[in-house]
Amino acid sequence: MKTEVAVIGAGPGGYVAAIRAAQLGKDVVVIEKEDIGGICLNHGCIPTKALKRSAEAVRDIERARSFGVQINDYEIDFQNMMRRKDSIVRRLTGGIEYLLEENNIKVIEGKARLEEENRVLVAGEEEDVLIEAENIIIATGSKPLIPPIEGTELEGVMTSRELLQIDEIPEKLAVVGGGYIGVEFASIFSELGSEVYLIEMLPQLLPNMDHDLSKNIEKAFSRELEEVYTDTTVERIEETGKDDELRVELSDEDSLHVDTLLMATGRTPTPPEISEDLEIIIGENGEIDTDDKMRTGEDNIYAIGDVTGDYMLAHAASQEGIVAAACTAGRDKNMDYEVVPAVVFCTPEIASVGMTETEAENKTEIAVGEFPYQANGKALAERERKGFVKVIADEETDEILGIHICGLGASSLIGEGAAALSLDSTAGDLADTIHAHPTLPETIMEAAEDVHGISIHKP
Repeated sequence: MKTEVAVIGAGPGGYVAAIRAAQLGKDVVVIEKEDIGGICLNHGCIPTKALKRSAEAVRDIERARSFGVQINDYEIDFQNMMRRKDSIVRRLTGGIEYLLEENNIKVIEGKARLEEENRVLVAGEEEDVLIEAENIIIATGSKPLIPPIEGTELEGVMTSRELLQIDEIPEKLAVVGGGYIGVEFASIFSELGSEVYLIEMLPQLLPNMDHDLSKNIEKAFSRELEEVYTDTTVERIEETGKDDELRVELSDEDSLHVDTLLMATGRTPTPPEISEDLEIIIGENGEIDTDDKMRTGEDNIYAIGDVTGDYMLAHAASQEGIVAAACTAGRDKNMDYEVVPAVVFCTPEIASVGMTETEAENKTEIAVGEFPYQANGKALAERERKGFVKVIADEETDEILGIHICGLGASSLIGEGAAALSLDSTAGDLADTIHAHPTLPETIMEAAEDVHGISIHKP
């Protein structure tokens, strides 16, 4: 089989790259060994957000009285929550399959091996298929990184993928890893009624986020979770012999007794099998080295998404796919990582774009503006007083360097921040932009005003 572009992997990087290449007039083949939509759609981003919304519904019921609504009784139908999650996934995967078909993209099921710079061998269940492609885009994603801890093979120890398939809410859940995956699951199952213990080996949760965001979520979790451990590692996991109970031995000589343990200790790239004759550099963790056009050492072979080991975010993978697809069509397009928003869907939500305050301080003199949710009319109407927006700007030029949000709607609000940074906006530009009232985005405007010390509503 001959094609102009072969895409290996149909996750948020691969299927986007395939559709964009087809839109640019290319004949495209997609190779996928498992599910269209990849880990994000089937076992990650989408199902967790569906489950998170169900958990939020429980939270809304529990505080309904404060809105003037009396609810005397309710019960959690966890099986129905999981069915709802699965139906959303099916609808979205079906939508992607439709888009691939509408763009005349052929999908081949199987495991790919790069034989030569223009040849991909696909091992299918019934037969092998040899594809000759002018350009190849590798989008094979990543897998959970499991540290060498004794007992990780025991029943009840899960990755996020298995946890999303359980039948009952855990009574006691230990979450190992305080990054975005661990924090999201800790938040979800705490709201669903589990006793949750969160364990992070570094001094703070969400270590890559701005310190004020991390500090705020730790404060919230100190109220919501059973216990939060930082600067702590898991030494071993063992069965107690009592029902499905696990004993988790910690580095501080404490121990936990739980029925379920989530390993949320990061992800590692999963490159396809690649012939040694190809000039493709693969790092010690499996990451494929690329330039800013997403090219590998072979000019016609590109790599995008988690397999590059850089920004393991679905939206970053999609943009990398767009860049790679454009380059296969002869367009001059580069990947720019200066503006990559990050969101953690916990309660409260956290979102960030640009530099953290520490990063900005290490680069230049800065001015920082903040505005609290408790001074915003819409936030008070929503009973969401705990939250804030922080805007970081260059003190001399007033250019916005970073925006960080903690609170209701942060995942949506950060889009305004990303647009501001993409357009090289100043804090003054943002402050002078008329925002509708009463809305949460006014908090961004007021934080921008506070950069200059002129926020009108800041207490």
